[in-house]
Amino acid sequence: MKMKKMASMALIAVLVLGLLLMTGCSGIEIDGKSYDSPEAVSSMIKDKIDSAYASGKDSVDITQDNAQIISDAVTAKDTEIASLNEANTAKDAEIVNLTNQLANAETQVQIISGDGDGIVFKNLEAYIGQNFSVILDDGDIAKLIDSTINFDSSNIDVKEVVTITADIRPKTSLEDDDFCDTIYLSVDDEKAILYDYIFDDEINTSDISEDEELNIVFLGKPLKIVGYDTADGLAIKKGTTIWLEQGKESNGVTLIDVSSTGDSAGIKVGDTLEWIDVGDSMTIEGVDVRVDNVAAVHEQLQDSDMAKLTINTDDDVIVYVEDGDEYVEDDETYVWDITVTNGILDSIGVEYDVNGNDLNDDYLPLKPGEKLSLPNDYVSFTYDIKYVADEYFDFEFDEFGPSDINTYEITASKDDSIVVNISEIEKINWDGTTAFFEDSNGDEQNSTVAPKLVIGDTELTLSIVGDILNIGTEIDVNSTTMTYLGAVEKESESNEVIVNGVNTGTYECEAYSNYGLIFDKGEDEDDFRVYVPKEQVELVLSVG
Repeated sequence: MKMKKMASMALIAVLVLGLLLMTGCSGIEIDGKSYDSPEAVSSMIKDKIDSAYASGKDSVDITQDNAQIISDAVTAKDTEIASLNEANTAKDAEIVNLTNQLANAETQVQIISGDGDGIVFKNLEAYIGQNFSVILDDGDIAKLIDSTINFDSSNIDVKEVVTITADIRPKTSLEDDDFCDTIYLSVDDEKAILYDYIFDDEINTSDISEDEELNIVFLGKPLKIVGYDTADGLAIKKGTTIWLEQGKESNGVTLIDVSSTGDSAGIKVGDTLEWIDVGDSMTIEGVDVRVDNVAAVHEQLQDSDMAKLTINTDDDVIVYVEDGDEYVEDDETYVWDITVTNGILDSIGVEYDVNGNDLNDDYLPLKPGEKLSLPNDYVSFTYDIKYVADEYFDFEFDEFGPSDINTYEITASKDDSIVVNISEIEKINWDGTTAFFEDSNGDEQNSTVAPKLVIGDTELTLSIVGDILNIGTEIDVNSTTMTYLGAVEKESESNEVIVNGVNTGTYECEAYSNYGLIFDKGEDEDDFRVYVPKEQVELVLSVG
């Protein structure tokens, strides 16, 4: 406190003076007065203390000083709390950001449990009119390699990529009227799917030989490359793939057992027994063995366990493959894709060498739920659809009211799906200007507000320009004064129905719009149905 400090300083000063006199010093002068005895000094000390106390008491408000100290402490604590709150707010924002990143990631990648550690599928999404063009690597599909191999005493960086070109795309009846109400996955041209095993470091083909094999895992299986010739291509030491029964032997390899969980096999070569997981390879006493698959007795009701093995030995046959050769003999689906530049091996791969974009092709386009795969089923491409249109609106030509005015009678498959102003109803008659309907109380109403067809997030506004009925922005229906389709009654004309700018009036089946609406014309040309999805139709290609 300020008062105590002042009193203490005065006291110390006079005590020092007193000590000086008491120790034999001659008279001392203070503030113009002379003190020559201890008694005088003692009296002076008492006066100074009393004066200092009185002065301090009068000049210092102890309560005020305490309040200031408390106020300063509270301010400091408030500052500290504000700083902590700010830090917590930043941490909350970081948590929200990470949560959003996770949510975004989960919309793109779906992890599905499977054999071993699980399989990661990359879900590619596209709308009608788009394609699935993309390049995928190990960041998209877990099984794709991004690793290092050893060749000629050097570490070589390698990776696998899968390329899907723009020739893989959803296709509707707007492009092929045979497709009707199905959205197919079309493969428009050859080489629409490519798999490449890429060498990021140089490998000179002249260094590859039987003494210096280039060993890689290609499409999930061991591949021994023992040479290259510009005329003949890659020299490959081809192993044997067989289903081997428990206790049986082939090429010096014996299947001892299959695990009870069906995920590994006990393989014996010579006196050495090793357990190999499905999908893995191991060299046992100089023989390379890969376990491709197993069939356990308790799962397959077999008399004994079996395993599908790929076996490579020194006695394997050497075959040559060139760029463009069939990957599997007498199967044109995939061909080798080998790239060598100035004697350097850049990559080895396969290409999907057929197309399927017509229902009359040898290789058909995919329907939802179907798939195609790389060789060895290494990577599969499964096609599916989201938000199928299952609700619909029926349109009939109808003479309505006392005056028999020409109208469209529109009926929804789902209650309250037709919206007129603030009313949600199931059925209306509409002449292009006025909608006539019954409200929820059964009272007759009419409105000049344009009707809307509403299913989920999909909202289609109706309008009429001349004789053209516009259903949203994708479907135009041409009628003769709302009495029948087209200009000629009971006769199909190409321009009586237009979907996304395509004349579909003569289609013998449904027409699919880019949003996912389906137009289904009645047989008698006097009614039609429009199917509406709850959201824009999405097509999904799951790769993995």
